[in-house]
Amino acid sequence: MANLNIKNLLFPKQKYWESVIQKYAIYGTDENSVKIAPTLSIFDLNKMGFLSRGLLSRVYKLKDYDFVVKEGRWDMDFELFKGVHIPVNTKIVEKIFNIFSHSFQPKLKEVLSQYGFYLKFAEYFGYFSEKNEYYHPNLEMIHSAQRHLRNSLLFYKPEVEKHFKFKINPKIDEILLSDSRLHNFLPKEYTLYGKSVSKENEGKLTSFIIQKFVKGRVLTEVDETSLPVATTRELIVLLYLILLMEYQTGLVPDTRPKYLITQAYNWLLRTDNVMICNDGIKFIDTRWLWDEKSNIVKRGIIIPEMIMNLAKGYINFLLDSL
Repeated sequence: MANLNIKNLLFPKQKYWESVIQKYAIYGTDENSVKIAPTLSIFDLNKMGFLSRGLLSRVYKLKDYDFVVKEGRWDMDFELFKGVHIPVNTKIVEKIFNIFSHSFQPKLKEVLSQYGFYLKFAEYFGYFSEKNEYYHPNLEMIHSAQRHLRNSLLFYKPEVEKHFKFKINPKIDEILLSDSRLHNFLPKEYTLYGKSVSKENEGKLTSFIIQKFVKGRVLTEVDETSLPVATTRELIVLLYLILLMEYQTGLVPDTRPKYLITQAYNWLLRTDNVMICNDGIKFIDTRWLWDEKSNIVKRGIIIPEMIMNLAKGYINFLLDSL
């Protein structure tokens, strides 16, 4: 009873906090529609526990709310090995990226471009059947597109096989017609743009991805051969959606390995971008997509081909194991 009372007391506070975020959140790609969020009043660095830093963001766990915050980085480094970070000259990297009409820095134009990719990403990997799973003014339209795609997965199978020149184990037919096809791979999240709160960003305007905190193990720590049957079925659906998205859009989710050197052999399952949680598999990195129809930097050179070849191999490997 005590725990229930605590939850009842905290819920209105989080509900109000989310309502403020919803007021300033980004919902499209038009710069004129963006409201600069009062991030210094929304977030208190003293109540944010540092979790990790990725290539493009620093991640904090909010102490008062069941969310993490990913603040876009203006600095950059690579973790080649465990605990070995190599700093990068951001000015040089940015100049090189600009040649290819690209930027790694969290400028508003780039943040909106990435959010546009997220909406397409959510069409494939999200399934927002419940209102508390996501907030967007056009949520019904988003879920309608998700529902249509998930109900058509088996229909697209011959086209996927033809495109990738391989046959998928027939066991997948039953999975693509089952409730497994309706799994939501995305945690609830919002995107803000406002003044940075970290010392490293020195008060610059940056992006904030506020994402529902999920507990579990990152995929790189999991032996895919020992997963529960239900989780294996979800992973098969995930791999199928990766193949389908590439076929239909030319976009490939970023499943980069945790350690770029020692795990470069598996640019799919040795990633920190996917987690195995109590409520199933979740994509926790929802922004970076390789675009095969773009220039060499945005397409990631041969990374998409690496991911597709691994997805083709693992999907049949997992189906064979069932």
